[in-house]
Amino acid sequence: MPSFAVKTAQSTYPVEVERGCLARLHEFIPKRAGKLFVASTSDVWELHGNTLERGLAGRPYDLLLFPDRKSTRLNSSHLVI
Repeated sequence: MPSFAVKTAQSTYPVEVERGCLARLHEFIPKRAGKLFVASTSDVWELHGNTLERGLAGRPYDLLLFPDRKSTRLNSSHLVI
């Protein structure tokens, strides 16, 4: 299974990449892991949120939604920027 490391100022985290891994997410999270945060955009959450929730197998999490491309795109309804 492909994996890579995500480095932050405080730590390095392993990331697993595999088809269907959202449905099995609980297998990759250590039981002693602290609070879980899920970061997504609303359009991606609409597509994959249910699968991710099932994959967490009841583990509590906080959802952090970032603006998606559709909500930040300028269109004719923008009168003033």
